[in-house]
Amino acid sequence: MAKVIVYTDEAPKPIAGYSQAVKSGGFVFVAGQGPFDARTGEVAGTTI
Repeated sequence: MAKVIVYTDEAPKPIAGYSQAVKSGGFVFVAGQGPFDARTGEVAGTTI
């Protein structure tokens, strides 16, 4: 099963040593994605 590492400037940069996402077998795996605005680095809102 092939895997594709996902990187985009449209999402916040990872803080630790991991990928923004990994696509494999019809799934997308994400880790450590918080509610940050990619342009400003600020928290994007205080409610869901």
